[in-house]
Amino acid sequence: MAARRARDFALGAEQGQLGDETLGYLQDEVRRNTEQYPRVPLPTLFDDLAAAQSDAFRLIEGGRAGLRRCGSST
Repeated sequence: MAARRARDFALGAEQGQLGDETLGYLQDEVRRNTEQYPRVPLPTLFDDLAAAQSDAFRLIEGGRAGLRRCGSST
């Protein structure tokens, strides 16, 4: 619970920007999941995998929205 709140805070702190903190978090999550995959039954990883995917999509979509705004103003 506390780890999820910290993750949500860190992702929200950059407010839709893909900064170093956000990219580092995603890199750490992918690394952790790939290290656990051979040792942990896949069903126990589903929640973490789904959360990482959701975070990545949300951040990409937020970045895309920001790029659209920039592109439409020029």
